[in-house]
Amino acid sequence: MKQGTLAFFGLVAAVTVVALAGCGGGTSGANPRLMGRVADTAGVPVEGVTVSLEANPSVTTVTNANGVYVLRGVPTSGNFMVRYRKAGFADSHAIGLVSDGKYSTMDVVLFREGRAASVATSSEQVVADARSDGLNAKVTFPPNRIVNSAGSPVASANITVTTAVPTDPRYNSAYPSSFVGVVGGSDVPLTSFGAVHVALKDGSGNALRLDASKPATIEFPIAAGHDPGTPEVPLWSLNASTGKWVQEGVATRDNSVSPAVYRGQVTHFSWWAINIYPSSTHTIIVQTVEDPTISPMVPVCGALVTARRDRGAWQSRAITSIPQGLAVFLAPPPGPYWVEAKKDYHEDKGVYSVTTVGNVTTVIYWLRPASTGAPGGCPDCG
Repeated sequence: MKQGTLAFFGLVAAVTVVALAGCGGGTSGANPRLMGRVADTAGVPVEGVTVSLEANPSVTTVTNANGVYVLRGVPTSGNFMVRYRKAGFADSHAIGLVSDGKYSTMDVVLFREGRAASVATSSEQVVADARSDGLNAKVTFPPNRIVNSAGSPVASANITVTTAVPTDPRYNSAYPSSFVGVVGGSDVPLTSFGAVHVALKDGSGNALRLDASKPATIEFPIAAGHDPGTPEVPLWSLNASTGKWVQEGVATRDNSVSPAVYRGQVTHFSWWAINIYPSSTHTIIVQTVEDPTISPMVPVCGALVTARRDRGAWQSRAITSIPQGLAVFLAPPPGPYWVEAKKDYHEDKGVYSVTTVGNVTTVIYWLRPASTGAPGGCPDCG
């Protein structure tokens, strides 16, 4: 996959969204699907991952030996959440969009699960991950904090703690959903300093939860080169219904241990992270097209576009929309930034042009349909 660096100086002094023809690739509404590949953080395909709609788990499929999946029957009226799960891996989520009613691409990277422990819940328990580098998250459970789906306390629980830090391989790609938080009703780009996933289950594999009136404490390790350096840092949980992160209090720094850690209280478990957001943003607008040398340009809808920043743990993904094949990102400044795009049955020709004015950059990205003889290059899109 080719990618382009977006340099924010010496470019054409006008920001334009180029007029385009309608999305190519066949008839809208015909057999809509989300397609992609699931891998671990080493880049190895993961077979047997269950891929399903968060809002309707009956819409589901499983990855094959190459980690490839095709999720059919997905909505075509806007964004939808997709869940990826397999034993031995921390659950993850992605925001899907089948913008032209045909097919879109979404690749996902999964973190392998951390340490699992079976504990009695009647006394205080501290469950820590067991990474070889010593960067281990810890969760402290006061007595009688874990309950079943009916809200009744349980005598024992199986607890799995997974630690993810920005120095991990492919951290940005495996970070659940996206680096987007919600503050005051508005989206903000997040720079991450670490994330923790905690799973609670009984002996039969049924999900357990915290008593919301009795919080637990998560301890976040700090990786070298990725230290917020502040007495407090915002604490966020992932909303699996929207794919965005919600701030729920703060984590407080403890310098009495080395390296320093941050601790915060939580009343439920999913993915938790310590993130910051900037006071200003840079907007990146990406248009994916079949051939930018031919007018009018034909947009490529349903392409997976990734934008990332070289400084800090920030990356965002989006699927290009109808009718112009657009993906729009709010990025934390400063750059440089990188953009790459892909869609199944399309050849990645890379960034064609970049135009920047002020805090807005527009990118034209070339995705040429593969020569399969089918509309949009897709042999099974009828």
